[in-house]
Amino acid sequence: NYRMAGGEIERIGDHITKIALHYEFTEIHPDVLLLLAELCGELQNLFMDSVESLRQADNELGNRVLENGEAFDSRLVVAGNMPVYDSIDIIIDSFSRIKDYASNIAEHAIDLSQL
Repeated sequence: NYRMAGGEIERIGDHITKIALHYEFTEIHPDVLLLLAELCGELQNLFMDSVESLRQADNELGNRVLENGEAFDSRLVVAGNMPVYDSIDIIIDSFSRIKDYASNIAEHAIDLSQL
């Protein structure tokens, strides 16, 4: 089952590295950092749920991941439009891509549950 998601998981790892490198060389205002930390926590839950949905071939959990991913996108748009002086565009973009990969994993789970 995990082979189906291997590429997505690898790309998620690449984006996590990208975020860490950007964070290392960028000063981020504490309020913005708090928002990013909250988004990161939500994203971590999406990813973990997507992997669990694949592991269990759980159609219901996979669909919940997709629904939560849409809500997450809305919060990303709000965060991306914040009037901040910090360059967080790279982080927001990586969060969005990680969400997309987690959604792909959930879709694999939905497909697998129908076999």
